[in-house]
Amino acid sequence: MTLTPCLFAAVVLAASLAAFAHGDEQARHGGVVQSVRDISYELASHDLGLMLYVADHGNPMPTAGMTGTLVLMQGTQRTDVALQPAGENTMLAKGAKLRRGQRPTAVLAMPSGRSVVIAFPLK
Repeated sequence: MTLTPCLFAAVVLAASLAAFAHGDEQARHGGVVQSVRDISYELASHDLGLMLYVADHGNPMPTAGMTGTLVLMQGTQRTDVALQPAGENTMLAKGAKLRRGQRPTAVLAMPSGRSVVIAFPLK
């Protein structure tokens, strides 16, 4: 039966992705936290829009040289907002607001050339 190998492959893939992204850190700024490769990203509301806080093992990680986009999905409607460095370890999606039912995802380009995708689970 071919279902068993496919099911096994799906379980292995899910387990490997869970090793790279998890959301068990505590929010320090009242937002939602997700981690990718031991870097924590917290997406929180801010007076100017949505702020992304970046930390490496609890220490602020400089965002100078990073670029990115915050993708807000609501059903099939997609809104892209540029993420710009806004301080030592922050990036701002100016004017962005979270609405009920949206699924936010940050897509970052690191100064090293590596890209990171962070999907934030909202409750």
